[in-house]
Amino acid sequence: MKQLSSDIPVPLPEDWARIHHELSILHNHKSDPNIPKPPVPLILAGAAFSTAGAIRDRWWNLVDWANQYGFAEEMAKMIPSAPEYDVAERIAGISENSTQHWWEGLGDDEE
Repeated sequence: MKQLSSDIPVPLPEDWARIHHELSILHNHKSDPNIPKPPVPLILAGAAFSTAGAIRDRWWNLVDWANQYGFAEEMAKMIPSAPEYDVAERIAGISENSTQHWWEGLGDDEE
């Protein structure tokens, strides 16, 4: 049985959402109550309150889920080419070494 590598980079949010949607459909077709639903993407609004590490962890949870429950081969076909930048870093709202949010300071005009 094919296994996905755990170092697959986080895809663009729209690709991650599409992959999750397609895996959810496959999960529903399998109709096995012993298989939990695939982990939900940590994208869009949730990313604003997350670190890049948390976003990567959520992505790797989906990769691990696919490996554990036999969806790795299907998921491998869904994964697009890696973006040219670190998506998790780009969409994260909180830095890894700080609790500062990207929106803090917006609207504060210094004179």
